[in-house]
Amino acid sequence: MKEFKYNIKILLRKKELYYCIIGVLLINAIHVILVINHYSPNMILKTGEYQFILYNNEVTIMSLVIIALPILTSLVLSDTSWNDKHLGYNNYLYTRLNIRKNIFSRLFLSFITTFIICFVGFILNYLTLRFIFGSGNLISNFQELPYDRVIAPEFFLDSIRYYNPVLFIILISLHESVIIGLLATISYSFSFFTKQKLIIYFQVTLIMIVLEVVFSFIGISQFSIIKQLQPNSSFSVYQSIILYIVLSLIAITPVLLITKKGDIL
Repeated sequence: MKEFKYNIKILLRKKELYYCIIGVLLINAIHVILVINHYSPNMILKTGEYQFILYNNEVTIMSLVIIALPILTSLVLSDTSWNDKHLGYNNYLYTRLNIRKNIFSRLFLSFITTFIICFVGFILNYLTLRFIFGSGNLISNFQELPYDRVIAPEFFLDSIRYYNPVLFIILISLHESVIIGLLATISYSFSFFTKQKLIIYFQVTLIMIVLEVVFSFIGISQFSIIKQLQPNSSFSVYQSIILYIVLSLIAITPVLLITKKGDIL
């Protein structure tokens, strides 16, 4: 598909892609440094799985992750169609490309690029901490005793954490990457209704806050984006899947409306 190849070239040329990657690496570096500084020589060391950025409750920067990652990933592709329209490229561009295919290519790339950046970033954080602190469901590098024998079934994937902590790390990394990827697609799809370019990068934060208020008001806080992005939160796999579906619909609906209406140029 030529639209997909065209947008891949645009993606690789965008400096914002590399800003986003550097930002993710910087967040990882901050977390690893804070974890190392947290421990003194006489303290019992938890293993890499328990130091992981998406699980560690003692040294946490989840506020930074929840706020910064959606904004960083919105920089990558969310403004591409806005730029085409406001810089006058549309008439030239769409004599060579199919409008709808181009938009859906960008929607897909927004998700997959964000997903890959976040997932690789999370796994890199885990591998770094595993190298420093060791691995296992244990309290120390020396693997002396089980760290936590208690399973809290109300917490997301907690039984998997106990029996297979490495698989737990992979699954929660996938979960968070999917959510942030879907937020990036929402940022792109809503850009068609945004007049100010700067708003494109921050509107996803506003959407998160609005959904947080709505879900709390109607008593379904388990579907809160902010809650599902935090470690040790009480929600089920089914509730996470429902959130994926809701976010997907929020992302796709504006694009379907704008392409059906045909008011793109």
